[in-house]
This record gives sequence, C-alpha cells and structure tokens, in this order.
Amino acid sequence: MTLKTLIFCLFLHVSHQIPDFCLKDMESGPCRALHSRYYYDSVGKACYNFKYGGCGGNENNFPTKEECEDKCMGDALVGVRWPTITSKSKADAPYCYLKSDSGNCKESHTRYHYDPYSRHCYTFHYSGCGGNDNNFDTRETCERSCTQVKTLGGAVPEPKDDICNQKAEIGDCKAMHFKYYYDATSGACTNFYYGGCGGNGNRFNTKEECEARCKPGTQDTKQGTALDASKVKVCLKEPATGTCRASLTRYFYDHITGKCSTFTYGGCGGNENNFMTEPDCESACAGVNLKTQLRSGDGKNSGVALTSDVVLSRVSFVLCLFWSVASRLQLS
Repeated sequence: MTLKTLIFCLFLHVSHQIPDFCLKDMESGPCRALHSRYYYDSVGKACYNFKYGGCGGNENNFPTKEECEDKCMGDALVGVRWPTITSKSKADAPYCYLKSDSGNCKESHTRYHYDPYSRHCYTFHYSGCGGNDNNFDTRETCERSCTQVKTLGGAVPEPKDDICNQKAEIGDCKAMHFKYYYDATSGACTNFYYGGCGGNGNRFNTKEECEARCKPGTQDTKQGTALDASKVKVCLKEPATGTCRASLTRYFYDHITGKCSTFTYGGCGGNENNFMTEPDCESACAGVNLKTQLRSGDGKNSGVALTSDVVLSRVSFVLCLFWSVASRLQLS
C-alpha cells in the first residue's frame, strides 16, 4: 500500500464513521399508516425504501433516499463503495432494470414500471408496501427517469416487428384489463385480458393503436368504416365498475357531454370504455356522440343501439298514431 493510499484510507475513516443508528434494523413501528421512508441496510451497504407505520420505530428512518445516503453513507463513502453507481448518468439508473414488484401488502394502487426490453413504461398494481424503486406514480415520471437507459446487455432496442411477433402475455397479476395484441399468425389485432403487471410490448389499449403499430397502411376504406363502428360501440357504453373490489381511478367517455370523465373501477370485468389516462380516452373517443351511430356501419344493422333521435322519432310516431285513433273513436 502506497503512502498516498494509506492517507486516503485514514481520511475516509476519520471523515466518515457510520453512526450507530444507521446500523439498527428497519422498524415499521406499531401503527398502520403507509408512509414511504428509507432506511440504511448495513449488509447491502445501501439505502432502501420501506413503509413506516407512522409511530414508534427508530432513527434509521429517513424521508428521502438522499438524506439516508448523506447520513449513513456520505459522499466519500458512496464514491468508494459504489463507483459504478455514482459515475453513472441518469440514463443508466440501475432501478430501471429491476422487474416490477407488487410488494407485500394487500392494497391496489396503479403505478408504472419501466421495461428495459421494450423500452416502454407499463402499468402494474402496487400493493402499498415493499417492492423496489422501479415504481412511478405517473407514466411521465417513469419515461423521464428511464427511457434513456440502455437495453439489457447493451442490446439494440427491439424493432417494431419483434414486438408485433410476440405472443400475448397475461402477465403475473390477476386483474382483467381489456387490451389488444397483434396476432402474427392471423395478421389481425385481437383482444385479450391483461393481468395488470409484467407481460411484454405486444399490448395496446385500442385496436386502432395496435394496427397503427403493427399493420401500418393496411386498412382500406371498408376496414376503416368497420373500425369506426367498433369505436362508436365502445365509446357509447356506460362506465362499468366491474366485479372486483379495488378502487382504481379510470376514465370513460361520456357521449352526452362529449368529454372524458373519471369513474371508479373495481379492477376486473367491466367493458372497453375504460382508459388509464384522459389523453388515451380522448384519443379513442373524441368526436363520438349519439348521432355518430347513423354514420357507423355499412347501412345494415351494425348491432349498435338506437340513437336518441331515432328513439324520439319512433315514440312520437306511436303517440301520434294513438291520439289519432283516440280522436276518431271520440268523434264516432
């Protein structure tokens, strides 16, 4: 060991000794709140997230990861123990490579995780505690944090055709989200139920989105008309909570107001008028109203419910006929 190295090691020892409270085990405390906190793990030599109950516990409890690292690791120590982490740019954030983890509790919160294979952010259901840092409140935060990372193993991102050739994957969770995937065998986009976490990139919110991704330029006029009819059917459906008991905020298209509004989704069942975000809802249904039905389909019975104009017209005709008959009976 050179004199320079010895002096540097002595400097580290004197300038930063790990406080005793950093060596204590993580404690959630006796209360039942779910506050996101960080603790220092003396075995893993890193700060990790945990859920604090709100009372009790010990001093190995920090509101942010940065404060935990500052108190228990220190800038010098971080640089020595984890040079690959501190030298990495934001684009190489290690948590972006972690598999989505629902955690250990029993709640159901819609979160986003980054998939380094497809380089996209997907939803999953977070249980409320545990898990890892590949967990974001919004798609925007997920994309801002991870979309510049390299794919696993430094591989080239999957080309469009590779994603479209993948088989539909339900994923690891047990929700029932109505989605579409591209079936390379039949050459068509088909619906399936997605479990809510895991899976792959061959998963789309709408049939139009699936075909735009995997069948560009193949829709002719007749197909476009059929898609419009299908779109109208979906957007005219009433919001359906479904059969499960989760409490997830979703968006549905209200054909009366012509706007997308929120409703509470139970987590499974329901129908296709169910969107993760307001932009998704508007993109799928903007411009659809009751009168749109008259233009949907090919002039034959398209299976869409009668429009309000048609209903009113028929009711008026029946009433008119009734009063006409009644008047004649009175005159006779």
